[in-house]
This record gives sequence, C-alpha cells and structure tokens, in this order.
Amino acid sequence: AWAAAVGRRRRDGHRQAQLQEVQDRICGKVNDRVEMTEPWARAGAVPHQVPLDRKNTADMTPDTLSVGPSTTATDQDSQSAHDTFGLHYEDQPWLGGVLPDAERSCGGVSAITGPDQYVVPAQIKVPELTPINELELPPNCPSIVDGQENDQGSIIFSDECRRTLARRSLEAGLDASKSFAFDIAADHFMAGRKELGPNGWSVDPKTMLDLTSEGANASYRAGDVNQMDELIEDVLGRELSIEEKFRAYETKMLAEQAAGNYRVSVSLGLDVRRKLGLSAPPNKPVSTISSLAMYLRTKLALGRRTSEEIASLPILADKRQIMGQRMMEFILTGSYPSQPTLFPLCTFLMVNASLRYGINASSCEAFSNFGVILSAALGDPQRGREMGKAAELIIAKPGMSQKKCRTIFAVHGFIYHWTSSLQATLDPLLEGYRIGLDIGDNECAGWCLGLRLAHLFYSGRPLCDSAVADTIALHVDNQHRHWFTE
Repeated sequence: AWAAAVGRRRRDGHRQAQLQEVQDRICGKVNDRVEMTEPWARAGAVPHQVPLDRKNTADMTPDTLSVGPSTTATDQDSQSAHDTFGLHYEDQPWLGGVLPDAERSCGGVSAITGPDQYVVPAQIKVPELTPINELELPPNCPSIVDGQENDQGSIIFSDECRRTLARRSLEAGLDASKSFAFDIAADHFMAGRKELGPNGWSVDPKTMLDLTSEGANASYRAGDVNQMDELIEDVLGRELSIEEKFRAYETKMLAEQAAGNYRVSVSLGLDVRRKLGLSAPPNKPVSTISSLAMYLRTKLALGRRTSEEIASLPILADKRQIMGQRMMEFILTGSYPSQPTLFPLCTFLMVNASLRYGINASSCEAFSNFGVILSAALGDPQRGREMGKAAELIIAKPGMSQKKCRTIFAVHGFIYHWTSSLQATLDPLLEGYRIGLDIGDNECAGWCLGLRLAHLFYSGRPLCDSAVADTIALHVDNQHRHWFTE
C-alpha cells in the first residue's frame, strides 16, 4: 500500500509538471502573437488577441489544450477573421516586400528580400502583330453563299473564301513565330483551322497540314502541351507521307527531350530514318569494335581533306537526306544522356553522309562533334581542330546561320582549348550567347554562358573579377527571358 501511494504521488507530480509546461508554452506563443500585432494596434487596429493567463488555464488538462480552433466556439467566435498567425484580416500591414511596388507585406523587408535585391527581368521587344479579331475579310474573297445561314445562325462562307482566310491566318502565325511570340502564333494557327471548318482537310489539305504542324510547334514553344499533343496526333494519325509528317515528328521529339524521355526520342528518330529509307542502327549499346570500324571507314572517306576542302563540298539537295541528317541531330542530343555509345556511331554516319551527298546546316554539328571525338577520345587534337574550322567555314555560308550558336558552343567549348589557351575562348563564347538570343536559340545561348563561366574559373580569373560578375548577371538575365516555355 505504501509503494502504491508513493507511485500515485510521483505520477501526480509528473502530470502536474507536464500541465505546467504546456501552459507556459501556450501562453508564450500567444503573447508572441500579440506582440507581433502591437505596432498595427498602435496604428489604429482594434486589439483582437488577449494573452492567456495561467489562472484562466488552471482548470485545463493537457487533453483539452489546443492551439487550433475550439470545437465549442460560439457563432461570433467562428466568424472572427483571424489567420493562422493571429493577425486580423482588417489590419493594414506596412508597405514593403520583395517587389518594389508591393502594396502589402506581412513582415519586414530584410537585406535579401529588399527592393534593392530584386532583379528586373529583361523586357523583350515584340513587334506589333495583327490580332486575330482584326484580320478582316479580304476584298477579293467571295462573300456569303446565297446569303444563307446554317441551323446555328452562322453565315456559310464558300470554300474559296475559307482558303483565303486560312492562308492569311497561316501567314500571320508564321510572322508571329519569327518574332518568338509563340502564344500569338498558336492562336493564329488555331484560328486558321477553324476557318477551314470541320472538313478542312478536304477543303485545303496543304494549308491544313501547315496550320496543324506549325500550330503544334508553336503550342510546344508556348507551353500548351495538351494542344500540342492533339495537333500532333491529328497529323500522325492521317494517311500522309513521311515527308508531310516530318514537321510533326520534329515537334514530338523536341517535346520528348524536354520531358526527359531521351530514349523514347532516340527510338522515334531512328524509326523516322527507317521510314525515310535510310540506314539506322538499333537503339542499344554499340560495341567498341563496331565504333572503331565505323571510325576507320569515316577516316578513309575523309582522307587528307583540309577544312577549306570540306567546306567546298557541294550543298546537299536531296530532301530525304536533309531530313535524315536533321533526325540525326535529335538522335545525337538524345543519345548522349541515354545511350552514350550510340553518340560516336551516329556522328560517324553524319560525317559519311556529308562527304557522300553534300553539306548542309546539319553538317556543322557533324564535323564539330567529330572534332570533339578526335580531340578528347582519340588523342588527335590537331585534326580535331581542323574539323572545328570546317564547321565554322560551313556556317559562314548562306542559309547556315541557324547553327552558328551551337557550332560556337562545340568548337570553342570542347575543341580549341586542347591547342590554345582558355582565354582565347572567352570572347567567342560570349558572342555565341548573343547570337543565340538573336536567332532564338535561347537554350544554347545559356550553354555558352555556362561554359564561359567555367573557362573563366579554370583560367585563373578571380571570382571578384568583373568578367565573372558580368557573366553571372547575363545568366540571371537569360533566366528571365520568357521567349520559350521549356
């Protein structure tokens, strides 16, 4: 009995200590909340929280104590407009916040979140484009068919008038795409599809194909994935030639790579090449013997050609070969992270195709990647530099400028530093960044900046150097450019 009494007294004392600790903790929290609102109360706000007194909680047990809303609250208490921090919704907080023009802020402005630290995004100047609702009926467009209306009261236009309106929407969408206003371009393309009507594929198949294919690409650039998928399936699900479906396949591969599905993208590109009637390796690891055999074949075909002789090769004119080389570009991008052994094999195939059929914009990537392999993997930096020069000479030709940023990235980022100092690559990489912005290759523009920052560091430039600060500032500016949604 004595032991039981002692045990009860100990348990009662421990329970009382727990209760006291809970009371102290709750009182302290509520007092902190009241102190947080005192400045606004002095500014005219009505006090809305009263610190709990320990006398008021003397009869409370740990089971009944709660910092949340009470289940026995009156209707007046349940309608009290307080947030989870104990702040009244009618209070008028001080001005401040992260944005310079913020009207409300529930807290002070620190040295990090102050307006001085706010980075103003770069303002992109988009040319004035014609809104869809201002595309008027062309003067020479045939008017209403007999002035009749359909069951819904909509006017029925002739097929010729529909073709004219749809072509105008197509032109407006292409103009918007050239200005990187892809959301406006997507609206124009969708408007053109509606103007052709539900039978648009029979009214004007060529215009409908262009509207759908370009609309899918613009929707991808604008970030509307659902609309992009719908338009791509509309093209790929029809009885069209592989050449007519090629644009839709391009957009589909871009979307797969943006989603990180590199292996799917590679398989799709290889399948498209097979449909074009061109050779395509299987999407599986390539043995070292197969890669060396293809390298020796490529080396034999290349011979002792100089960079000038390579750039003097005839221009590629075969449409299927052009499409095949374009597919190889996507395959190279997807194979590097998903199937690395496929990367050199595809590079050798691209070089062989350029030597056999002629050069085009895709040949810039072929010879620059070949130069990377020669310099880094095969221990022949001088020959690799010659391939890099060949790529630079090719992009200097008319119609090749869209690959200039990527060529600068590969040549000055992975080839020339083997035979020259890192300092010599800094200005070209900065120029590659500017060129990338000019031609809309925002992704590769960022790559050039990243390599320039790495070369600044490894060339011994101090972190406080102005060139480092300028490169970082350009990176921040590049991240705030809303040209693409990827």
